[in-house]
Amino acid sequence: SKPIRFNLERHFVFKFMPIGFFSRIISRLFHIKNITCSDLWKNGVLLELKGFQGIVDYDPSKTTLVVVVKVAPDQGDYVLTVGHDRMFTSIVKVVDSLLSGFYSKYEDNIERLVIWNDQEANEKHTFNYADCTQWLLGGRPILKKKK
Repeated sequence: SKPIRFNLERHFVFKFMPIGFFSRIISRLFHIKNITCSDLWKNGVLLELKGFQGIVDYDPSKTTLVVVVKVAPDQGDYVLTVGHDRMFTSIVKVVDSLLSGFYSKYEDNIERLVIWNDQEANEKHTFNYADCTQWLLGGRPILKKKK
């Protein structure tokens, strides 16, 4: 069987980016145990955690915060490991906790998207996070791509 090539990816689409939000994310990311910063730029950061790489990047033109953890080849296969999942979950929890804590009044102005990046087929599939949650809880029999 062919190896599956993909990234773990979450997008947070804002109607506007609250002042100080991005800098707070960056400072909180450095509190994740054993995480290191490989590179830092005006709107993003490249992180490493036990050999895994993640990117947190803000695109001001789209008011979108993107979280990506790259699933790199391991001896020719692309395998999702506990390490990928831990890193991705840790980063997303930082964003979610900041949103629910400091910016809860803006919650309705943020669209959370789950991205399935199928690199073999060169396609990105976008799903609404709330739909994914309902699907996982059994509320919907079919998960439909966002148009």
